[in-house]
Amino acid sequence: MPATLTITSGAVMARQGTLAPESVYSLLPLDRRVPREVPLSRQLGAGTWIWTAARIVSVEGSAAEARLVLAYPTACHIIS
Repeated sequence: MPATLTITSGAVMARQGTLAPESVYSLLPLDRRVPREVPLSRQLGAGTWIWTAARIVSVEGSAAEARLVLAYPTACHIIS
């Protein structure tokens, strides 16, 4: 997708640069939980990552298994 759009009278007049779709998440408000790539190479080895909107609580690993604990706020909807 274009990094910059010039819009005049509701029409796109110019496009410049490129922006990878997955990089848009970092531009969103910080109070929202959005999916992102979280590197786990420090805990589990090179090339290891997880794509998640959850908070990483802990990561443990061995040659045989990996254990991840994730937290995500629950939603509470009150219907009256």
